[in-house]
Amino acid sequence: LVELEDFRSTIKYLYRWRQHILHQSRKLALGVFKEKRKYETVDISRPSTP
Repeated sequence: LVELEDFRSTIKYLYRWRQHILHQSRKLALGVFKEKRKYETVDISRPSTP
């Protein structure tokens, strides 16, 4: 019974760890997207020189 409780605890920990990694990954992807978009906007609004 103790082994089952340890297993359950490990599974819960791994689930929380996975959720944290997914959250961090989404934040990173959103940050990259925003930076890319910011530079694309600057590039579009820059006057073209002949």
